[in-house]
Amino acid sequence: MKKWMTLLVTAMIGSAAVSAEYFIAPDGKDSNPGTKKAPWKTMEFASAKLLPGDTLTFLPGRYSGNLIPPRSGAKNAPITYRASEAGKAVLTGGPRSEYAALVKDVQHVILDGFRYDVKPGTRWMRVENVSHAIFRNLHMEHSTIYDPIRCQNMHYCRFENVKAFRCNYDGRDGLVSSDMWNNYNISHNVFDGLYISRVGHRPFGLWFDCRKNVVRNSVFDGRWCRNFEFFSPKGVLMERCVITNAFEGSGSFDGRAKLFTIDGIFRYNLIMRNGFCPLVINAYRYQDMPPFGMKRSRLYFNTWYMNQDCGWQMVDMGKKDGTFMVENNVVKNNIMVDNNPADGTALQIHSNIAPDNMFLNNLLRGRKAGDTTVKIPSWPGPARMFTAEEANAAMPKQYAGNFDADPGFVNADADDYRLRPDSPAREKAANLTETVESQAKSIYLSVKDSRYFYDGYGIPGEKGDLIYVGPDKTEARVILNDTEQNVLTLDRPISFKKGDSVNLAYAGKAPDLGAYQTGLQTGPVFDPKAVRQEKMDTAVTPVVTCNFEPEDQENWFYLWKWTRRINSRAFVDKTGGANNSKGCFKVVAEKNAYGKKYAGSVLSTHICPARWFIDRFPYVKFSYRIPKGTPVGISLHETSKTAASSIPAEVALGGTGNFDPRNVYGSTLINLNKIKLIDDGQWHTLTLDVRAIREKFPHVKMLSRLQFWTPGANGKIGDCYWIDDFSILPEK
Repeated sequence: MKKWMTLLVTAMIGSAAVSAEYFIAPDGKDSNPGTKKAPWKTMEFASAKLLPGDTLTFLPGRYSGNLIPPRSGAKNAPITYRASEAGKAVLTGGPRSEYAALVKDVQHVILDGFRYDVKPGTRWMRVENVSHAIFRNLHMEHSTIYDPIRCQNMHYCRFENVKAFRCNYDGRDGLVSSDMWNNYNISHNVFDGLYISRVGHRPFGLWFDCRKNVVRNSVFDGRWCRNFEFFSPKGVLMERCVITNAFEGSGSFDGRAKLFTIDGIFRYNLIMRNGFCPLVINAYRYQDMPPFGMKRSRLYFNTWYMNQDCGWQMVDMGKKDGTFMVENNVVKNNIMVDNNPADGTALQIHSNIAPDNMFLNNLLRGRKAGDTTVKIPSWPGPARMFTAEEANAAMPKQYAGNFDADPGFVNADADDYRLRPDSPAREKAANLTETVESQAKSIYLSVKDSRYFYDGYGIPGEKGDLIYVGPDKTEARVILNDTEQNVLTLDRPISFKKGDSVNLAYAGKAPDLGAYQTGLQTGPVFDPKAVRQEKMDTAVTPVVTCNFEPEDQENWFYLWKWTRRINSRAFVDKTGGANNSKGCFKVVAEKNAYGKKYAGSVLSTHICPARWFIDRFPYVKFSYRIPKGTPVGISLHETSKTAASSIPAEVALGGTGNFDPRNVYGSTLINLNKIKLIDDGQWHTLTLDVRAIREKFPHVKMLSRLQFWTPGANGKIGDCYWIDDFSILPEK
């Protein structure tokens, strides 16, 4: 009878407004009528009362248990769960609650204004078998377990103004690790206004079975790791996002965000001040899944500024079975400036990608005019390095129109990347594409390449791109994009001639390069102070300090990297440290997991400070304790500037008496023998001047890594050492 009544009420909605608002409060009673003055108490009781069109309003307070919508709303009458004051209704989960909110097997529901402050072991939210739902104004913070958000089989949903950060999954090693937000088999969803930050491995992931999703107006603030991972989803629009502060942290394999997309569009994004190569396509195969790669994607109108290592990297699989996994991608009309401060590399493009990947009309500038900005790695020989103009001349089938110039930002120091009136990037963009025929009046526009344009993906509320056609800027909106036939269906008939330009809307005589188009709001709008993290190229006080004390955990616990190191484990030892402190960092030889190939341990941990200019920060100070007989050395990874290439090399400063610089990977470290580590089981303090590396490499400007390890993997079970009070200090 109850089910029949629900269906009847649902059918009536639309012709007559049927809705009610009920209230819930932590101090309410389920015997109350559910009014604001006499609210209900429990989420389960209140949710069971709701019918399509109803709203359950949560008064301020903390709510334990699960928020689980038991039924669907209707197209014009969703069921809404909302906080009366944004952030004041707090979902905490409970001891038997895996998720504070479980939205499953429903349609047309809304969650609005909640804060998640969950109990240990409880996840934030799971969305499964859901469509046409809205999740807005949510604040999720301080998870203690991996994968606190999981979306699966989710379609036509929207996430608006959602903050998710501080996923502090300790794992077995006591430091940040694991994933925060994974999406599987989702399609036609919009993620608008996300703030993603502070997690150990994968902050936000789209898997290969995801289709036609939009990510826009979002901030990906790595800090502890990479910014996101897209594993070849089909049809992704990513626009007006900030991608910043990537870092090779404790729980992340490296700091590179994986922008693997199939038929993707990446535009109007700002990629700035990352401590690692911020974006990469490095195709590979994982387990029995299809190979991850990047195909038929377009990257245009983006701005890269002050990123470590390089701006954008592309490399195909080593074994491709005769096929390319990186093919038919275009990088066009972008600005890339001051990436890799050692050698200026903007594009690091490996020669094994398909020859139809194109790099067109990009402004490529190093730290100064004339820096090489295109790197073609070659193993075992040195990389080939080119200026923008040299790349055009040497590889004209892939590189054209690229040039070196000062972009003329309004104020890059204050993160204002708009273009000044005198900027050489103003009105410098090449046409995205051109028409291939003439028509007097038609809604069908045949073009050379339609993959630059977004048609809304069929998502309710989404609009396709507004485009300008020809010299008169004839306007039309794209309502369907047939990328196989390169035909755009427009919302109105227009006239055009063969060879007419086709671009997104622009204000001047031609579009500008980069994320910010003059006279239009295109690039991301954000608060620089909220995302700006001071790094060693501008700081005058230490920005890398690690005391390993529990109360200061957020200042150090993500800095040290140890994952995927041969038979090694590292963790915070809370039994005491140097100078009677409460904690220190311990590295131990772990049980052999490599068999005869690597029987011993490399006893490895390292730190990768961002933009470490050694003339500004030349000193490394730390305390250490090494038991007798444990082989430990300290090495530096330097990034050199020579006329031919950037040469990476591990250079050892020295170590214990039995430290062996022979590398398990086949090479031998250069050992300067500048220091001697004492292995007597007692605490010692040491200050290094890392400029000692110039004894072998006088041209070194910056370092990318300092590592404690046993390169020959000759650590034995029982071997260990401790580190405490580590800091990198400025010139005295």
